[in-house]
Amino acid sequence: MGPDRFICNGSVTSVNLNAQFYSPPITPIALTYNWYLNGTLFTTTSASTLNVTLNGIWRVEVNRPSCTPIEYDELEVNISSGVPFNPIGPFSGAAGDCNPSFDLTSYQSALVSPSSPSIFTFIYYDENGDVIADPTNFSPTATTFIGIQIVNGDCDTFDTVDFIVDCIPSTCSLTLTSAAATTTQSVCLNQAINDIVYTPGGSATGVVLATGSFPTGVTGSFASGVFTITGTPTQLGTFKIANPLILSFSLNTALLSLLITFI
Repeated sequence: MGPDRFICNGSVTSVNLNAQFYSPPITPIALTYNWYLNGTLFTTTSASTLNVTLNGIWRVEVNRPSCTPIEYDELEVNISSGVPFNPIGPFSGAAGDCNPSFDLTSYQSALVSPSSPSIFTFIYYDENGDVIADPTNFSPTATTFIGIQIVNGDCDTFDTVDFIVDCIPSTCSLTLTSAAATTTQSVCLNQAINDIVYTPGGSATGVVLATGSFPTGVTGSFASGVFTITGTPTQLGTFKIANPLILSFSLNTALLSLLITFI
C-alpha cells in the first residue's frame, strides 16, 4: 500500500489505499481483501482499492489460494484540515514600562479560532530561536518579536508576532550633604584632613567616582550609604575639586565642589 499517508490540507477529506502484490498471481483469480482499522475488521471487498476517510492504522489481508501465510500490509492514515494561524498583534507593554510581562498562552484562542486550542501544541521561540521556557511570563526589555509553532499531530505551522516595549527610564535625584566645617580646610603637608562625609539623599542607590582626582594621599569611597573623603595629603598646592569631580550613581550624576588649601 506504500508509505504512511499524512495529509495537512483542508481540501482533502479522503485517501485511496491500493493493495498491490510484489509477486502477483500468474493466473488471475478472484481475491478477497479484508480491511482492518486499528485492529478491527472494517470491511471486506473484492476490489484491491479502498477509499478511506478515517484516521488510524489501516491493514489489509489477502488470502491467496495455495499460498501461506496470509499476505498483509499496513500503514497509518492521518488526514488533517491543517493548522490555523490567525494574524495577531502587535502587542505593547504599558507606556513607560521598561520590562513588561506578557502571558503568551493567553493568545492561543485568538491564534486558532474558531478551533479549540486544546487540540494543538504551542511552542514559543524568542528572536534568537531559543525556546521560551515560561511563556506565561515573557518579559522583554526592548521591542522584539517571537516565533510561535502550532502543532497538531504531524501537521504544524509557524509565524511571528511583534511585541513593543515603550521604555521611559526612571529619573533619579541626588543630594549631597556634609558638615559645613569640613568643606574648606587648610592643612599642613603630611597632616590628615578632617574626613569629609557626604550623605547621598534622593533616590541614589550607590555613588562612585566617575572622573576628577584628589590630591595624592587623599581618597574618596562609598560605603555603608555614605561617600567619605579621607587621607593625608603628600602633595603641596591648592586643590579646588571642581574639575569637576563627578559622583555618578544609578542613572544620573551630581557635581561635587570642594576647596582644600594645603600649606
